[in-house]
Amino acid sequence: MNILSINNLSKEYGFLKALDNVSFNIPEGSIYGILGPNGSGKTTLLSILLNIVLPNSGSFQFDTNEEMKDYRKNVGTLLETPNFYHYLTAEQNLRIVAAIRGKGEDRIEEVLKTVDLWKKRHLKFKGFSLGMRQRLAIASALLSDPKLLILDEPTNGLDPQGIHEIRELIKSIHRSGKTIIMASHLLDEVEKTCTHVAVLQQGKLITEGTVGSIVSEDQILEINATDINRLSEILSQLEGVRSIENFPQFVKVHIDQSVLSAEKINQYCFNHGIVLNHLRTTKQSLEAKFLALTQN
Repeated sequence: MNILSINNLSKEYGFLKALDNVSFNIPEGSIYGILGPNGSGKTTLLSILLNIVLPNSGSFQFDTNEEMKDYRKNVGTLLETPNFYHYLTAEQNLRIVAAIRGKGEDRIEEVLKTVDLWKKRHLKFKGFSLGMRQRLAIASALLSDPKLLILDEPTNGLDPQGIHEIRELIKSIHRSGKTIIMASHLLDEVEKTCTHVAVLQQGKLITEGTVGSIVSEDQILEINATDINRLSEILSQLEGVRSIENFPQFVKVHIDQSVLSAEKINQYCFNHGIVLNHLRTTKQSLEAKFLALTQN
């Protein structure tokens, strides 16, 4: 079941096409990463979903059993740098947010405990670290108990410890039953956190799907034999080999898993008089896949 359907969204700013006929679905219960270089259309897409910007064409539909004009009540957001009253405490700031929204005051203790700030609820915001500010912003987004969270660069500017804390917090919120959309340029974090991903470039959708399906389209093998030049030569003639990189100690072979396997390559080499002394399967990273997609 999809919680959000995006249908042929396009947005132009003069001669610039920020989004070009973008369509994909976000499954309920997923952590969906939106990836892309600067200027790819990530912020424009999120802005359209939040009714901050209107598209030139296309539509989107939230499956929240609410009228479209009321869907925002089921969406929590963290956009850009979190900003609260610096001279007020964490608890006081959340009380103001709850009063403005007209709901959520009874959830303040719960959300502060969720983001591990309950013991610091009396600390003024000006004394918070950047990581604590991000966690307070996520607590604010959770006040209305939304079905969907939209997070724009939630780990931006954080140190490794802060990144780890936000990553684990996002996973914990996901386990509680929330669907999360996360725009980020930190590919390693998306791979560690997200279940699904969409890659945008220059306003176009390049690919989308589960993280596992995107990074596993190609499999990478490290292979070595006594005659490494002959090994590289015969592998280049094998159907299903996408590319070969030569290194001093081995050749790195990208293969199409639907055609080849490590076992088939081992047998093929043996049939051609080459006995392998090294064969190791490695996983393609999301970063490598992302670079290959965006550079091509």
